[in-house]
Amino acid sequence: MRLVPRLRLLAALLLLTAAPAAAQNASVSVVHNAIDPGVRVLDGWILDLVQVVDNIAFREATKYAAGIPANLPLEIDITLGADNSPAKPLFTKTLTFAPGQSYQVVAAGELGVAGETAFDLIPLVSRQAAEAPGQVEVRWFHGVTDGGAVDIAVSGAGLAADNLAFGKATAYQALAPGVYDVTVTSADAAFVFGRFRLDLTAAAGEALLLMTTGTVRQVPEWSNFDVLLVRADGATKLLDRLGGVATEEDAVLPERFAVHAAYPNPFNPTTQLSFDMPQAGQVYAEVYDPLGRLMLRTAPTAAAAGRAQTLALDASGLPSGAYVYRIVARTAGRAFTGSGRFVLLK
Repeated sequence: MRLVPRLRLLAALLLLTAAPAAAQNASVSVVHNAIDPGVRVLDGWILDLVQVVDNIAFREATKYAAGIPANLPLEIDITLGADNSPAKPLFTKTLTFAPGQSYQVVAAGELGVAGETAFDLIPLVSRQAAEAPGQVEVRWFHGVTDGGAVDIAVSGAGLAADNLAFGKATAYQALAPGVYDVTVTSADAAFVFGRFRLDLTAAAGEALLLMTTGTVRQVPEWSNFDVLLVRADGATKLLDRLGGVATEEDAVLPERFAVHAAYPNPFNPTTQLSFDMPQAGQVYAEVYDPLGRLMLRTAPTAAAAGRAQTLALDASGLPSGAYVYRIVARTAGRAFTGSGRFVLLK
């Protein structure tokens, strides 16, 4: 049972005096990728009368709906409540669709937040099938509010997205049917958000939307950083994680212990500490203030051998400020330490 408020997506057609002809229509699919707990479920209505989206949950999508009027402004209201009343919209946006086009409208961002990561409805001109015969056409959308810009690499295909900002999408890219490894990193390559398996063996002829979803801070608890695959028929699936090994180069264990940059940084109140482990062992972190006083020590936790391992750090009990952190790793008969700096902003 979801103890979350339901929302209704209500579309009012402005300047509409007669039903448009079929040639003036667009096809629209709605994709729910808004991390805000207050918008975890959406309903959709046109003219306050016809329900076109029914209980679409976070990380779900609708099938394409044909017959959406084009060349007319559609006022879309996001409202709370289960009383079928659009009287108190939380969010309003007017969209105009081009005739004969297909669109995926992505709900993304957070309510009550200003700036680039604020809640929004983002229309993407899309395809319902691949244009290249025998190929799979994919595009990438960055929907993680606290991830900063990202790079996305696909094995055998190179860089699929370079410095992709939140709310932005790439052009379609053609791939041969097959299995690919996907690596998502921060744009400066300092932090690996995750490695994923993309199985396109049975996807010839499809046009797919792939989007980052969730949060880096993993708050709320159901919002892990993931990659979501969206098909034209509305089916969605989270890609399987690769557990930190994506390529032959990455499969080689690091020769020495190393600490990488924390991400995000600055942060509030949680961040991820990244490090390389030459052997499996136990790790913990210590946090020191500028005077060298120990302010926080995490409980020891198991860490696998490999590159870009991560340790979550919760600094809820610390005041804002600049800190030095130290990661201590202990393996069979050996101990390693490494340090870095981060800023806590509350």
